[in-house]
Amino acid sequence: MNQNLACTKLLALLAALHLVGCQQRNDPSLSAKGDSDADKPTMVEITYVFPDGPRSYTLNFVDGMTVLEGMEKVATLQDGVKFQRKGEGPATLITSIGGIANEGDTDGAKDWICLLNGRRIEGSAATHQFKPLDKIVWKFIDPDELESTTPGPSDDTSQ
Repeated sequence: MNQNLACTKLLALLAALHLVGCQQRNDPSLSAKGDSDADKPTMVEITYVFPDGPRSYTLNFVDGMTVLEGMEKVATLQDGVKFQRKGEGPATLITSIGGIANEGDTDGAKDWICLLNGRRIEGSAATHQFKPLDKIVWKFIDPDELESTTPGPSDDTSQ
């Protein structure tokens, strides 16, 4: 009888360990350390530039993932950056990142501006989809001082 109980406990433990291992691989957008280069998926990067320095996060590229979805993934990490937004879909506006809120429309006011591969994105973070190897940088700056305000090469500029 004791041997059956020990076998049952061992099988339950093995099943639990297997489930934990499967759950860690369920989210394809979170990068896994230790993967070989051959197995490593294409990555995208999100960087937040704060007054005390930048914080960067690397995510696995997932086809169809939007900038907002990437930000939501980062926010779930232990050292992730939280943010606030208002609106939905194309009307989504990021209003605060890491506790620093947009200052508004007055002259010299700073807002969070999203750059894709060095160029300002047009449209919403909720609708702009990542492409492989994209680098997103959020900067808290006066939009009038932004050097590159033209749409990036991967932005949709069609009518």
